[in-house]
Amino acid sequence: HNEAGTTIALLLLLVVAMVFVPLSVLFSKRFGKVRTYQAAMGVLALSSLTVACFGHLGGPLLVYAIMTAAGIGLGFSYAPPFAMVPDAIELEAHESGKREEGAYYGLWNFAIKLCQAGGAAGSGLILGWSGYVADRSQTASSLGAIQALIGPVPAALFAAAFLDYIGNERHVFL
Repeated sequence: HNEAGTTIALLLLLVVAMVFVPLSVLFSKRFGKVRTYQAAMGVLALSSLTVACFGHLGGPLLVYAIMTAAGIGLGFSYAPPFAMVPDAIELEAHESGKREEGAYYGLWNFAIKLCQAGGAAGSGLILGWSGYVADRSQTASSLGAIQALIGPVPAALFAAAFLDYIGNERHVFL
């Protein structure tokens, strides 16, 4: 309902993310790429759940604070994956004796595009099934779908990314 507030929230998210990308590199040098990425996923999961559960209760200032925290997580999430791909290539080359950079980067880019398209299509389907109609007052069903798509759904995906690295000794190389 507040387009100016939405613009401010998104600007906070993106500006804070830009500031924290270089800081994430410093953090990574001290704690490692995997821990940096885990920190990002943890902050993003908590931010997603917090805005979905409490954003409507606290007003714009609370949403701005949550979006600022999410910006930290977003900034920390940019560099580690791109820094870990070469490490994974080196580990595989060390273990197999084969150099397959092209296959890795081709698969990496394909996976990114597939996930982006799947996320957009899945969100559209869920909103359509819930009765969402643009530029109209929303039903309880469509508001519930919107809340799920900004809260528990991304939080679960971020948590899965966080948990993927726990207990996997191969990630120690990274």
